Amino acid sequence: MGKKTEQIVKYLPSVNKNYIWGGLIIIGAIVGIYYFGKNSGSFTPYILPNDTPPDDANPNDPNALTSSEQETVISISNALKAIIEGYFTIDYSAYNRMLTCSDRVFTGTYNFYSANFCTPPDTLRTKIESQRHWYLPFTTTDNWAAEILTRMDRLKLK
Repeated sequence: MGKKTEQIVKYLPSVNKNYIWGGLIIIGAIVGIYYFGKNSGSFTPYILPNDTPPDDANPNDPNALTSSEQETVISISNALKAIIEGYFTIDYSAYNRMLTCSDRVFTGTYNFYSANFCTPPDTLRTKIESQRHWYLPFTTTDNWAAEILTRMDRLKLK
């Protein structure tokens, strides 16, 4: 019996060492995947253009939207969500409302929609581009989507 216990004691340290190294490699891989996913899964909002600041804008924070601008942003974002997700009652006039708003509200809508309704790396731009493939060419809806994408290019919204 003495010989068997020596063999077991001699065998265990190398097995435990392999388990430890294997566990460290697995933990390292999990931590690496976590940080990679955390860095690639965030949306950084764009700074609002200051070309048309409203009268009641906050002078301490020029990037803050006023209450009326926030209401417009939320309204347009919800209507765009209904268009993009294909609900049964679709209001395509949201495209027109987005085109006629100021650059601040346009960028605010882009930021709000991308932060609340998209999973990175998707943004409002990628959603409209993928939705546009379902529109008939040369229709009003296709033209609105093309104009929105052109305006996003002008404002450098990616």
